[in-house]
Amino acid sequence: MVLYNCSKGMAGKEREMENEEMNLAELLKDTAEENQTRKILAILEESKDLQEAKEKVKALLKK
Repeated sequence: MVLYNCSKGMAGKEREMENEEMNLAELLKDTAEENQTRKILAILEESKDLQEAKEKVKALLKK
């Protein structure tokens, strides 16, 4: 009986760690998307015209 409780407790901790890892992965994904959006906005602000901006954004996406 004690072994069962110990195993059950470990499974719960493993699930909790998986949830934390998923939350961290989600946070990293969101941060990367936000940074990409900021880079594109900076390109738009510094470009002379739409064509230049398109070329710079395409180059950014090829990286």
